Amino acid sequence: MTLLVSCAIATAQVASNTPSAKVPTNTLAIYLLAGERKPNLQDNKLEPKPVLADEDFLFYNTQSQQFAITAQAARRLCRKLQEKSGFYEPRLFTWSDTPFVLEALGERVYVGMFSTDTSSAQYAEIPVIKHESGVIGNPIDYVKFDIGFQTAPFPSISKHSSDPRNDKRVVEAVRRLFPVTNSPPKLFLK
Repeated sequence: MTLLVSCAIATAQVASNTPSAKVPTNTLAIYLLAGERKPNLQDNKLEPKPVLADEDFLFYNTQSQQFAITAQAARRLCRKLQEKSGFYEPRLFTWSDTPFVLEALGERVYVGMFSTDTSSAQYAEIPVIKHESGVIGNPIDYVKFDIGFQTAPFPSISKHSSDPRNDKRVVEAVRRLFPVTNSPPKLFLK
């Protein structure tokens, strides 16, 4: 019996000291960066927990590049983005431009930017998530976002050749989250 317990303790110690591969817990997740944005996707350090994850999304349409999240998730997102910006004003749904990494099926897909309509910054070749103005329905229930993408002004010197928003991992993650349809519920249609 003592030998069995000793083996179990030794195995647990080895397992706890061995770096393990990240176990994906979300089909689709958005993480804020824990430091400065790096050119190489894999070099970016992420916050330990995603700012948006599976349970936050009410719909995600890969054709229209729109998604909606719960009001609770929107408040949490806004608070986190405002804190990253250095201010917090709970009555305002605004923040400074903040980089993020989108993960699908446990893999990093792209670096993007949370922005607002009041931002004067323009970003070429990275997805930009903005709150959709004039949300239809009760904003207490959900908040809708658009994911934009602007190509480089000089495509011949472009670093990237394609729009990463429709990466096959994103499409598959959305299909798994919303298996019946990729269309927004009637509640979200204009």
